[in-house]
Amino acid sequence: MITVEYQEGRSVIIIHGDFDTYLAKDARELFAEVAESTQSDVEIDLKKTEFIDSSGIGALVFLHKRLRCKGFNIQLKNVQEQPFGLFTLLRIDQIMQITR
Repeated sequence: MITVEYQEGRSVIIIHGDFDTYLAKDARELFAEVAESTQSDVEIDLKKTEFIDSSGIGALVFLHKRLRCKGFNIQLKNVQEQPFGLFTLLRIDQIMQITR
């Protein structure tokens, strides 16, 4: 499940559970809507996500590209062990701000 909250003028996307093929399919549509409507950087809270696969990574890169066109960034917060390792391995930490 993915929820979106608006806090202090910014979008916060909270991903609940594994960010895999099934969730990534729905995420792209939601991410497109957020990218279209946002007027600031977007925060993605991965506190409740212990696993991410290539589809989840692809959805995040999709959102990153859409936001960069508007001059905004993604901030990944509360990143757990497996996602953090994958982000580091793929060097995503060089294009997105990631905090544990």
